[in-house]
Amino acid sequence: MRIGVSSPFFYGHPSESSGAGSLTIENSYFRTYIGVNVATAYIEDAKGNFPSKKAVVRSSMFDPLNVKTLSLYPPETISMNHGMAPGDTRPRGPIVVYDYNKQPDNNFRVYYSYQAPTTVAPCHDTMPGIGGWVCR
Repeated sequence: MRIGVSSPFFYGHPSESSGAGSLTIENSYFRTYIGVNVATAYIEDAKGNFPSKKAVVRSSMFDPLNVKTLSLYPPETISMNHGMAPGDTRPRGPIVVYDYNKQPDNNFRVYYSYQAPTTVAPCHDTMPGIGGWVCR
């Protein structure tokens, strides 16, 4: 398979709801070119202290395919960058990851990073197989 789960959110459009848009992927197994591809909402679209869209990946296993890179995007287990416009300067909310690859306390947040300025994320670390900046 090419992509296991792709974002159910509309790219670049704020939620018209009260900030209740969410995606939770839990106890799943992926053997795909791109495991999870999510476009979270822009920070300024938050209503009060609640993001208009949020995404959580919890206790899921990613078994990457050993294949030749098929396009501009390399194989990734979790991607904030796949399909995104490069150089977007507006900060987005992160994908929150708990127990990555079913490893207890392997928790982090993934932020958009595709040719983006450093101001869009609070950190700029990378992790093999993760498409975006990773903050532990």
